[in-house]
Amino acid sequence: MNDLKFAFRQLLKNPGFTAVAMLTLALGIGANTAIFSLINGVLLKPLPYPEPERLVTLWESSPQRGIEQERVSGPNYLDWRAQNSVFSEMAVSPGWQGSEEFNLVLRDTTAKVPGTYTSASLFNTLGTKPLLGRTFLAEEDRKGGNRVAVLGHGVWQRHFGGDSNVIGRTLTVDTYGRREYTIVGVMPPGFGVPGRCELWLPLGWLGVTLDERRSAHWHNVIARLKPGVTLAQARSELTGIQVRIKQAYPGETIGSEVAVVPLLHQALGRNMRTALWVLWGVVAGVLLIACANVANLMLARAASRQKEIALRIALGAGRWRVMRQLLIESVVLAVIGGSLGVLIGWWGLQLFIAVSPANIPRLNEVTLDGAALGFTFGISVLTGV
Repeated sequence: MNDLKFAFRQLLKNPGFTAVAMLTLALGIGANTAIFSLINGVLLKPLPYPEPERLVTLWESSPQRGIEQERVSGPNYLDWRAQNSVFSEMAVSPGWQGSEEFNLVLRDTTAKVPGTYTSASLFNTLGTKPLLGRTFLAEEDRKGGNRVAVLGHGVWQRHFGGDSNVIGRTLTVDTYGRREYTIVGVMPPGFGVPGRCELWLPLGWLGVTLDERRSAHWHNVIARLKPGVTLAQARSELTGIQVRIKQAYPGETIGSEVAVVPLLHQALGRNMRTALWVLWGVVAGVLLIACANVANLMLARAASRQKEIALRIALGAGRWRVMRQLLIESVVLAVIGGSLGVLIGWWGLQLFIAVSPANIPRLNEVTLDGAALGFTFGISVLTGV
């Protein structure tokens, strides 16, 4: 405790040095805190679904034609679903990323809402229960099935005031013709399929069926692996099914293989993952430069205190005691700088979220949480040492 008090007194004796060193460290640590929060929220956190590691996306693939991922035709999806033994659930939709924009007709205005139309099995595949009401029934997949809708939490809050009596109300959608739907459910916060979908309509809402031409590749498929099944096993079985389909329909354009991609990897994309890691590498370099600058300041300050240190040794203080005192001063400086860095990191994170493009996935899940604070404390102590 005495060493800690002495460290504070020494730092207060030289406010200019202390201010410059703390600000330098705060900027470096703050930038790293912001980027860590971003990477943690986007890359490291599991998707907000039960056992998300079992969720995958499925694609037709034709390596000989240079096509790694191609959307799936409806008939091929039906065959995969009927013949596979590796998935507990499968779902299909023309757009998982909220690429459709639905025009909602409200009481005195209209609003564009990102959404998708999907098979009823989507919600069971992801394992997410509605906050209110229910999701789609299997019979609502049929062409001309019931005109029902499931709302995202954001749409429910913004346009329906979070009214718990919204179930059973009519929703008017003016996209591809004006139609009315009955609201049957509201999903919990953070549910996005993944992406930013905020409205779900049954697959049959435009008369969509899955028995169209086998060469019409325009569906996205998501599936849940059975417990214990690996990606390689799923890929091998589906590719075997695909080979049999290709042999049975030689005149159709059908991928020769099937790509099985973890849902988290698909949601982020290879370029996004690489860009975020590169960005963190750059910011980590900034912290190293900040540490080097502060180290030079500390060395210069230590040189100016040679007489004081020599006197303390002459009075009986051991070298370890002197080194410990200098180390405590350094750690105190770094921890204070880290505390300021938390504020800078929070501000920088809010700024990044505000100006970032809308296509960055999971941005709504990025927060300055306990993991980020623990990271900040850790690098603050490490910087001080």
